[in-house]
Amino acid sequence: MTTSHRKRRARLAGVFVTAAATTFVAACGSSPTDSGGSGSGDGTPQSGGTLRIGLSSDSSCLDPHQTGNSTLITMGRQFVDSLIDQDPETMEFKPWLAESWKANDTNTEFTFTLRDGVTFSNGETFDASVVKANFESIAGLGALSSLGTAMLNGMSSVEAPDPKTVVVSFAEPNAQFLNATSTVTLGMLAPESLSAAPESLCDGTGLIGSGPFVVESRTQDASTVLTKRTGYDWASEVVNHTGDAYLDSIEFNIVPESSVRSGSLMSGELDIIDGTAPQDVPNLEASGFVIEGRANPGIPMVLFLNREKAVWQDPAVRKAVQIGIDRQQLMDTLFTDVTPPAKGALADTTTGFIDQSEMLAYDPDGAKALLEGAGYTRAGGTGLYEKNGVPVSFDVIQFYANETPTIELMQQQLADIGIGVEIRAMSGTESDAVEAAGDWDTMYANWTRTDPDILRIILDSTGENPYRNAPSELDAMLQAQAVAPTEDDRAAILKQAMDYIIGEGVIIPIHDFVNLWAMSESVQGFAFEAGSRLRLYDTWLS
Repeated sequence: MTTSHRKRRARLAGVFVTAAATTFVAACGSSPTDSGGSGSGDGTPQSGGTLRIGLSSDSSCLDPHQTGNSTLITMGRQFVDSLIDQDPETMEFKPWLAESWKANDTNTEFTFTLRDGVTFSNGETFDASVVKANFESIAGLGALSSLGTAMLNGMSSVEAPDPKTVVVSFAEPNAQFLNATSTVTLGMLAPESLSAAPESLCDGTGLIGSGPFVVESRTQDASTVLTKRTGYDWASEVVNHTGDAYLDSIEFNIVPESSVRSGSLMSGELDIIDGTAPQDVPNLEASGFVIEGRANPGIPMVLFLNREKAVWQDPAVRKAVQIGIDRQQLMDTLFTDVTPPAKGALADTTTGFIDQSEMLAYDPDGAKALLEGAGYTRAGGTGLYEKNGVPVSFDVIQFYANETPTIELMQQQLADIGIGVEIRAMSGTESDAVEAAGDWDTMYANWTRTDPDILRIILDSTGENPYRNAPSELDAMLQAQAVAPTEDDRAAILKQAMDYIIGEGVIIPIHDFVNLWAMSESVQGFAFEAGSRLRLYDTWLS
């Protein structure tokens, strides 16, 4: 295997799904097909060894039913299986814990036929009653599972007429539900875990899945260790082998500083690191390391606006920021060709994506005209626009350490047109507390999901509303797309919603999120799942 081959595939990986993402419900079938993951490996896979991974951040809760943090979802994917899987190249749904499924004509009833022989790592049997218990448990978590409860919104019943059959019913059409059952959020936990207090699962204690690895230990903001489960034999059709995972164990080490992660990789202390700065890629490749990356579907890197803050009450300010950022300069200066600028409310690897680039076009004169038309004047001392003595300025909560240069350049761009930006850098765990308290103006983050319903889950002000979006006509649009009777109806409503999101400055998209992973050439079988998070079942060390 050559570095150049893998580098090329890494940069093109986000293109694979675009052609397939023109329909909202992928074909459902149960016949076996060849569908490998996005990783590759030369030679005969070898069992054994510990994969040492360096991650830039951590968060507070490992329970996949509760967390929305991408790092912890990546960890959860290694020990939690889902009812169905999604091929990262074709975006088709594939059998996993369910060997087949069907939906009625109105997408209000979904019937799953489960495979035999699946057990959890504590020996408990997986069957229809366990699926019922999982879905009912997630729905009962409320605010503790903002993603899960939104995915199950409107669920009226879960029935288990026999051990192999589950019937999930909704009061209204639920176009995103099949996709939801492929996520870690709706993944299956053992009955023993479901009977525990939710807060007790966050540190990994008692967190039991049916996946190829088990949780060995966890220390928040330091490390999480998974070990191989022997006897695993129910992998999905998307992966490249059956039976036990190859690796004996996986160590996820939290190393916030990018330079320390890179140094640990080059010294051999780590095998893989995330958050590789694009400007470091040439040097790493020249040193023999491999770079992998795939654009995350869902909401790209955006500024989420806390609409409870006065600065965002005026649409002129929101719209001025929207067109006052030169996204192409950000990419040309900091990311070269690795990361594309955002083209709309969704990343272009997301089902239902539409190109809204024209609405995001850089127009500094237009931004200043918007502010002046709304009664703002530019102060001589600070150079910022102000009204009634209050300057146009806001803070940005930044917990992706490798994104700091992006926000600093954005800060300069907005200062040039009279808008002030204060950067508040902190860890992922610290940002969780700040977000919950509402002590912020903007949050710089992304949300990963292959289905466009992520817009409803995050932006509907009548839901969990984690970023404090303001009530508006957008709520009705987002709710309507989720219950649309046909794909065409849903697409039309989504376009209307996305145009509103960009046109009204509900969020400020910056760039598609591409997490660049640098690794030793000894790492083989590296793969992404459809949500662009790691799947390490096929991974081995040469």
